[in-house]
Amino acid sequence: MRTQVGNLLIEPKLKARVRWAQHNLMQPLRETGTFDLVLLRNVPIYFDLPTKQRVLDALSHSIAPGGYLVISHVESLQGLRTDLQLVRPSVLRKPRR
Repeated sequence: MRTQVGNLLIEPKLKARVRWAQHNLMQPLRETGTFDLVLLRNVPIYFDLPTKQRVLDALSHSIAPGGYLVISHVESLQGLRTDLQLVRPSVLRKPRR
């Protein structure tokens, strides 16, 4: 693999297994299926509690059973209702049903 300054290079075998998507969290989620991993770092800290709850509810439905949500270590979901279980600080997992 050759180095390219300023670019992120992803191993082709891994890239073929990953779906990268950008989404406006204030809009309804598109029909994208479920995700095994959602990275939401340094985003919820900018939302008020009702907005955090709305975003968390939408994301929770989009995470596959056994899948993970990763938030920043400075963020908290305290005061929010969720079916996600804390695995360790900043890492939550949707239970398998």
